[in-house]
Amino acid sequence: MNGDRSFTCGRAWFLGYAGAVKIAFGSDFDGITTTFGDLSRAGDYHNLVNTLLKRYKEAEVQNFMRENWLLVFRNVLQ
Repeated sequence: MNGDRSFTCGRAWFLGYAGAVKIAFGSDFDGITTTFGDLSRAGDYHNLVNTLLKRYKEAEVQNFMRENWLLVFRNVLQ
């Protein structure tokens, strides 16, 4: 992913600030005009996953991509 150094540095700061269970990635690209590197549509998510796997454990990446959203949905639906 182009620019993955700045992306992962920013992510590292946010992880330290909010914690790994507070990050979840969405795929809503409607209405945006600026994208980040090789992530310009939902079909490019493999680029994001591959970049994250270079720096984070697989279980953390699974949390970012899916599990943390499930926690939000469970909390909202209760």
